[in-house]
Amino acid sequence: MPNASRINVAQPTYGGAATPAYSLYGEGPELGQSIYSNAESIFVRSKNLTNNIEMHLHRDLYQFVYISIGKSTLVTPAGRKDFGDRTLLLVPPNFEHGFNSYPEIETRGHVITISDFFFGRMAQRGLLVADVLDNIMIFEGIDPINNAPLIESIEKVIQEHHEFRYPHVLAREASVQAFIVEFLRLLHERNAFKEGLDAGKYRDLSDGGRIKQLSWLIDKYYKSHKNVNFYATQLGVSASNLNKMSVIATGGSVHANLRARIMEEARAYLANTSLSVKEIAYRLGYEDAAYFTRFFTKNAEMSPIEFRRIATQTQG
Repeated sequence: MPNASRINVAQPTYGGAATPAYSLYGEGPELGQSIYSNAESIFVRSKNLTNNIEMHLHRDLYQFVYISIGKSTLVTPAGRKDFGDRTLLLVPPNFEHGFNSYPEIETRGHVITISDFFFGRMAQRGLLVADVLDNIMIFEGIDPINNAPLIESIEKVIQEHHEFRYPHVLAREASVQAFIVEFLRLLHERNAFKEGLDAGKYRDLSDGGRIKQLSWLIDKYYKSHKNVNFYATQLGVSASNLNKMSVIATGGSVHANLRARIMEEARAYLANTSLSVKEIAYRLGYEDAAYFTRFFTKNAEMSPIEFRRIATQTQG
């Protein structure tokens, strides 16, 4: 059975003046939140870079590196870790890391990068405990037969991120979610969950399914900009209790989840369509495009136009 290990960095390292933060390594400093997802081969990802990737971090990205053949060395403040054939590595947001490569050894594989907004969305739906994925993790000796669904899901993510036929946005999202499902199955299979993780967190946190119902209601009404009282009334609880349940189950208040849902959709429109900011604002329920622009800028720390420019450059 493949080994699973963690790099024991007690807390995320947010980096000092000498630690650059990137959306994708080597493609300029990160400004606000990054694109939804990116996937490419190790060859493509590293062809314009030096052999060694210096220490850096990603503010809001989970990065998965799968090596099918070859060798690399992960470098962190906690030390160095060599890994090679059939290894899957996860680096969560805000962990300093770098990689040493070996030009004399042919290395092939894939890099999948996913915004933490995707994981936040899963947590909101009650599908993921956020602190399961809060450490650097390495899975060595991935079996191409026993773990075929995982490898196939990785290849599917790569395929869909190079496909532009309609509905490519939906296809990319589906492929990423399928990959995460297989990754979580691997986690469970290898007993790689964080030591001492409270098993009670896997119970139904929704008081009879209310959080799942809340997620469904948010998906249905977020463009209508309903307040917390509306959702509380729909679910038969007080606004205060609903907020408490939401914080316990998802890590955020109802208002925070509504805001995240709007931002998720706004980013998707900006990154994957040619709609104007005014048209996007209208689709998201804003009659005043200027108000939407202020909302987006406050939450993304950049304007919609600037986000689109960075997202387009990263995808290109």
